[in-house]
Amino acid sequence: MKSLLFIFALLILASPALADSVRCRGQIIEPGVSKYEVLKYCGTPTHVAPIGSTTVKAQNIKVKTRTDEWFYEKLDYGKDYVIIINGTRVSSVKQLD
Repeated sequence: MKSLLFIFALLILASPALADSVRCRGQIIEPGVSKYEVLKYCGTPTHVAPIGSTTVKAQNIKVKTRTDEWFYEKLDYGKDYVIIINGTRVSSVKQLD
């Protein structure tokens, strides 16, 4: 019985580490995942809002990347999420209250 309580306590302590991810069709969407994978597993977002852009300079070439908020309704366990896409990669995942 004590081992079950210990395991339960560990699961509760580990849950904040999963706050920056969401599960879509069995795949975990987290920072670093490609925009293509988000579309493949989560589908088309309910709403897309451009929130800015970033200019990156590499070897004397400037590249401007767009940053968007992708809103999804009723994903993981029926909760709403916003996924921030910077260029072609997920930069953050947040559950909406």
